[in-house]
Amino acid sequence: MKNKIKPARFIMKMVNQVINQNSCNLGNDSFSRLDIGNFVNLPCTIVIDEKTKHELLTNIWTPEIKYSFKEDSTSVARCFRHEWLNTYSPWLSYSQKMKGPFCVFCVLFHSSSGHGNSYKQIQFVKKPCIKYKDFHKKTCEHKVSKTHLQCTENAVDFIKVFSNKVTTVFDKINTSHKLLIDNNRKNIFPIISSILFCGTQEIALRGKTSNEGNFNSLINFRIEAGFVALTDMHAKIVAKSIIHFLRNSGLNLNNLVGQGYDGCSAISGIHNGVQAIIKNEFPKAVFVHCSSHRLNLAINDLNKL
Repeated sequence: MKNKIKPARFIMKMVNQVINQNSCNLGNDSFSRLDIGNFVNLPCTIVIDEKTKHELLTNIWTPEIKYSFKEDSTSVARCFRHEWLNTYSPWLSYSQKMKGPFCVFCVLFHSSSGHGNSYKQIQFVKKPCIKYKDFHKKTCEHKVSKTHLQCTENAVDFIKVFSNKVTTVFDKINTSHKLLIDNNRKNIFPIISSILFCGTQEIALRGKTSNEGNFNSLINFRIEAGFVALTDMHAKIVAKSIIHFLRNSGLNLNNLVGQGYDGCSAISGIHNGVQAIIKNEFPKAVFVHCSSHRLNLAINDLNKL
């Protein structure tokens, strides 16, 4: 009977050890979830998520003013003092679980500071600094250490990125790549429309001599002309685009004394047409119907005969 009971007890003991180990890694329910002691000496397999890390940096658990530090202290004469949290803010934090103070920045970022497991400083990072007799000396030594300064810089950068005040390099690359794609798409439309124009009018795309050809000449013409793409064909959008283009070209629109278009209502309408909208803003810009457009209409009609 004894041989049968021992394996069962051994299995239960192992199960309890696993449960206790996991509870230590995840934090004891009797302590706050944001107690920095829950995140000290975590295994490399456990990664603190960014949301929790941001909470620890901005809203970490702090003991109440009436908190009894004497009960946590191993020394009869000395114990931690609450005002030290303000004196060495924002990096100093007290852990109820570990019964002592830690450096929040170094606990969270010492593995990414270039030292990793070789980080030699134990106090404030892997164990609480409970030598309260020399506490101020220890804090001064810690806050000027090279690794603490690096961890502080990492913590500040993390908060800025998490709060979207600074764009990460990855986001900048994505934005730049997206702009490149958008520009390429905009540039391809004039090329395609030029090919369609040449094909519709039965114009050869390239010449037989050293001439660059109709296609290249047409593309260069469109580049020099400055094609302006419109998101909408309504009069207000067209008028706004014209004014925006002229201003970007460095022209003083107070000197605008004329405008000429064809006769469609969206352009030449006396109340809500493009010419009327521009004239309301620049009264000197008198509208004149485009005579060349009339000539073009007449030539088109003659070609139909």
